[in-house]
Amino acid sequence: MTAAADAAHEFWMKIGTWVHDERARYLKALVANALGKSADGLVHADAALAIIAANGEQPVDWAFLTLARSRSLHLLATRPTAPPRWQPPTPPRPPGTTRA
Repeated sequence: MTAAADAAHEFWMKIGTWVHDERARYLKALVANALGKSADGLVHADAALAIIAANGEQPVDWAFLTLARSRSLHLLATRPTAPPRWQPPTPPRPPGTTRA
């Protein structure tokens, strides 16, 4: 999927306008998020939003890019920093005892 999104971006850059550039970057953001590469997704979404800011209004594209960007941020915030460690279960307490 990444290769296809990169190829789309490459060919749009040969014949397209700034609108095609930002839409190709939107596609790259979607692909990165789908593959769990949310940091890359954030970079692509931010780059596309910067293109819109520099060139003109694209309210629908801006809305979709903002959603892709928020998805990237959500994935980054909820990604575990380390794999969970196995911990043995806590043994039951004998009746009549209290926790120390």
